[in-house]
Amino acid sequence: ARAREREREMSLEKVVVRNKDLNDPMSPWSCFTTYYKREIIVQGYPYKTVEHYYQAQQFTDEEAQKRIRETKSGRKAKALAKEITKGRVEDWDEETKVAVMKRALKAKFSQHQDLKAQLKLTQQAEIVFEHPKDDFWGVDKEGDGDNWLGRLLMEIRQEYMLDDIRSAMGQGGGISFNV
Repeated sequence: ARAREREREMSLEKVVVRNKDLNDPMSPWSCFTTYYKREIIVQGYPYKTVEHYYQAQQFTDEEAQKRIRETKSGRKAKALAKEITKGRVEDWDEETKVAVMKRALKAKFSQHQDLKAQLKLTQQAEIVFEHPKDDFWGVDKEGDGDNWLGRLLMEIRQEYMLDDIRSAMGQGGGISFNV
């Protein structure tokens, strides 16, 4: 059953991402989670994970942001952000959440070419973040949810694929649209 599940996860029709696979060396998609440990630099500050950056952006208070940046893991950054009350961003709405997450993901994939290559390996596959308790960023076992993390990953992947096409065309081997 586990082998069949792994086969389904690696299908190029659908890529399933789960936080629980983060420490599974056999999971090729664990690098797509926000908890995956790969430092990103955004606005001049280092963040251990995408989750660290995302959680820190909920605060205008620099001390709160620093405390979150310094936590050991994305899970701890999230837990600390829930505890802090001082200096919270007032308009932390869905549009803001999505914009902040996209900025963090773009930093992650633009700063780490191996992760960018892994994202591009998914080709045109639907990327689904399966999470039983978060129907905003993911979907539950039945596939219900907004899947914003998966949607952003697919959007960024599409941008990279278009960049590749533009780059190939600019190198003389492509089609010219000049009249």
